[in-house]
Amino acid sequence: MTRESHSILERAGLASGLLTQAQIDRAWHALAEDSLAAELSLEDATDEALSEHLVRLGFLNRWQDVRLFRPLWLWVDLKRKKP
Repeated sequence: MTRESHSILERAGLASGLLTQAQIDRAWHALAEDSLAAELSLEDATDEALSEHLVRLGFLNRWQDVRLFRPLWLWVDLKRKKP
């Protein structure tokens, strides 16, 4: 699977050292398989879906997921709400 750029979650996971590129790639592959089974486009995949797969595969636990992923979306949401 080839992606043009890394998602926010991928960059944060790699920078924090919590995730390796191999783990992220495995989660993307699992997400792709689930998307095909559900007849969904991988283009519509979100960081939230990737996060769920990282937890399901055991690469992150729930606490790490919340600490790594959720604060990023809070920041993004706050940035969007600024005038």
